[in-house]
Amino acid sequence: MLLGPRGGRRLNAAARLASVGIEFSVSTIVGLLGGQWLDKKLGTQPYLMLVGLVVGIFAGGRSLLAAARKANADQKQNDD
Repeated sequence: MLLGPRGGRRLNAAARLASVGIEFSVSTIVGLLGGQWLDKKLGTQPYLMLVGLVVGIFAGGRSLLAAARKANADQKQNDD
Protein backbone atom coordinates (compact mmCIF):
# COMPACT_ATOMS: atom_id res chain seq x y z
CA MET A 1 0.00 0.00 0.00
CA LEU A 2 1.31 3.45 -0.84
CA LEU A 3 -0.09 5.10 2.26
CA GLY A 4 1.70 5.08 5.57
CA PRO A 5 5.19 5.89 6.79
CA ARG A 6 6.97 4.18 3.89
CA GLY A 7 4.50 5.21 1.21
CA GLY A 8 6.48 8.22 0.06
CA ARG A 9 9.63 6.16 -0.40
CA ARG A 10 7.78 3.50 -2.34
CA LEU A 11 6.12 6.06 -4.58
CA ASN A 12 9.47 7.75 -5.20
CA ALA A 13 11.08 4.40 -6.09
CA ALA A 14 8.21 3.54 -8.43
CA ALA A 15 8.51 6.87 -10.23
CA ARG A 16 12.28 6.46 -10.54
CA LEU A 17 11.89 3.00 -12.07
CA ALA A 18 9.13 4.15 -14.40
CA SER A 19 11.44 6.79 -15.84
CA VAL A 20 14.00 4.14 -16.83
CA GLY A 21 11.95 3.06 -19.86
CA ILE A 22 11.74 6.63 -21.05
CA GLU A 23 15.49 7.12 -20.58
CA PHE A 24 16.24 3.93 -22.53
CA SER A 25 13.96 4.96 -25.40
CA VAL A 26 15.27 8.51 -25.58
CA SER A 27 18.92 7.47 -25.54
CA THR A 28 18.30 4.93 -28.31
CA ILE A 29 16.45 7.44 -30.48
CA VAL A 30 19.06 10.16 -29.91
CA GLY A 31 21.84 7.75 -30.89
CA LEU A 32 19.96 6.68 -34.01
CA LEU A 33 19.10 10.21 -35.13
CA GLY A 34 22.60 11.46 -34.34
CA GLY A 35 24.06 8.70 -36.48
CA GLN A 36 21.68 9.47 -39.33
CA TRP A 37 22.60 13.15 -39.17
CA LEU A 38 26.31 12.34 -39.30
CA ASP A 39 25.72 9.93 -42.17
CA LYS A 40 24.05 12.69 -44.20
CA LYS A 41 26.85 15.15 -43.44
CA LEU A 42 29.69 12.71 -44.17
CA GLY A 43 28.06 10.48 -46.80
CA THR A 44 28.74 7.26 -44.91
CA GLN A 45 25.23 5.80 -44.91
CA PRO A 46 24.25 3.55 -43.01
CA TYR A 47 27.38 2.94 -40.93
CA LEU A 48 27.27 5.85 -38.48
CA MET A 49 23.55 5.33 -37.98
CA LEU A 50 24.28 1.78 -36.85
CA VAL A 51 27.10 2.97 -34.60
CA GLY A 52 24.80 5.62 -33.10
CA LEU A 53 22.11 3.02 -32.54
CA VAL A 54 24.51 0.70 -30.72
CA VAL A 55 25.87 3.57 -28.60
CA GLY A 56 22.32 4.65 -27.72
CA ILE A 57 21.32 1.14 -26.72
CA PHE A 58 24.49 0.81 -24.63
CA ALA A 59 23.80 4.12 -22.87
CA GLY A 60 20.21 3.10 -22.17
CA GLY A 61 21.38 -0.26 -20.84
CA ARG A 62 23.80 1.45 -18.47
CA SER A 63 20.97 3.62 -17.18
CA LEU A 64 18.78 0.56 -16.73
CA LEU A 65 21.52 -1.29 -14.87
CA ALA A 66 22.22 1.67 -12.58
CA ALA A 67 18.52 1.99 -11.71
CA ALA A 68 18.28 -1.74 -10.99
CA ARG A 69 21.32 -1.60 -8.71
CA LYS A 70 19.90 1.43 -6.89
CA ALA A 71 16.52 -0.28 -6.43
CA ASN A 72 18.24 -3.44 -5.16
CA ALA A 73 20.33 -1.44 -2.66
CA ASP A 74 17.22 0.44 -1.46
CA GLN A 75 15.34 -2.83 -1.03
CA LYS A 76 18.18 -4.36 0.99
CA GLN A 77 18.31 -1.24 3.16
CA ASN A 78 14.56 -1.39 3.79
CA ASP A 79 14.75 -5.09 4.67
CA ASP A 80 17.34 -4.43 7.37
